Amino acid sequence: MRGKSAVVTTRRAASSNTNKSAARGNVAPGLDREWVIMMRDSLVRRRNQILAALRSNRDQLAGAQRNYADIGDRASEGFEDEIAAGLLSIESDQLDEIEGALDRIAAGTFGACIDCGKPIPRKRLEVLPFAKRCLSCEGQKERHVRAFVPSESTEESDLD
Repeated sequence: MRGKSAVVTTRRAASSNTNKSAARGNVAPGLDREWVIMMRDSLVRRRNQILAALRSNRDQLAGAQRNYADIGDRASEGFEDEIAAGLLSIESDQLDEIEGALDRIAAGTFGACIDCGKPIPRKRLEVLPFAKRCLSCEGQKERHVRAFVPSESTEESDLD
């Protein structure tokens, strides 16, 4: 799980401040307090689901002392373990995104783009509650990343 349990524990304590902040009315301009509280509650529920899944998957992987005589069974179990490890990584990444959104709620900056400061449309936040950028800034970020990531066709031509 890449050593994130200490971060999760620390952020869990910090998220109790999130409850107080949103309840006091510390919300970004353009968003109403009740809606932010609803989003926070949804994020907390999702965080708890992910934490339970991470614990379950981690325990399952740790407790998997297998002794298979058949090489096919071993290969199958290895493949399943790889899938489980990949899911753990995805869930850990999503947990980080959720924790970031909860931190922004606590700071009163939830719903404001971290790059330009403009409001993130409510519809975008409903679909992607941990969005930290408006569509314009997210598009710029993705174009910037793509400019530095070699495409498959470039990599293939390097092999010739």
